Amino acid sequence: MTTRLTDTSRVEDTLLECESGLHPDEVLARLVRLARVGERRDAVIAFYLRDVDQRKLHDGFGYPTTVAFADAKLGCGKDKTYRLLRAAEACERHEALRRAYESGEIAYSKIDVIAPFLGGPDATLWLERAKTMSSPVLRKLADQEKRFGRPTGPNRRLKVELDADQWEVLATGSLPSGLASVRPRRSARSEAPRCRSPRSSRSSP
Repeated sequence: MTTRLTDTSRVEDTLLECESGLHPDEVLARLVRLARVGERRDAVIAFYLRDVDQRKLHDGFGYPTTVAFADAKLGCGKDKTYRLLRAAEACERHEALRRAYESGEIAYSKIDVIAPFLGGPDATLWLERAKTMSSPVLRKLADQEKRFGRPTGPNRRLKVELDADQWEVLATGSLPSGLASVRPRRSARSEAPRCRSPRSSRSSP
């Protein structure tokens, strides 16, 4: 199988030039682009590790498994190697996932989380979640769906319409940092002074 992978060398050459005193927005932009390049590089590594595994090329280098080969030759730990191999295998089954992975939109660590849902009717939804949600929130949401099942009816519609911040509230039980200091406003009824009935000044007969 031949797959065309994007060359990232020119982008890396530019981004790897270290400059101090940059505007904060430029620092953020470079970090985001470097992270994206890093994910694309991982996708290429995953592709070739999958090739090593399928063709047992590790035998020719004197290693019994792809994991042992990756550890010795690339310094790639056991857990990461297994994740990269699973990511490459999932990309072979799902074209949309492969495109997102190779473009750097989805990290290999998130593919493990969404892979069980990519064969169902919500595959596109899970791909979008992986692109926009943080890994902890995505993992929490996946665990909840595995436990309680796929929602139907009005609950399903609500689930699709919630944005990333709202899912974070549901998944973590805490407000996003921008809303954490906002206190709920008291209603007009609760702010109204209480009226106490005056005691009768007359003594009872």
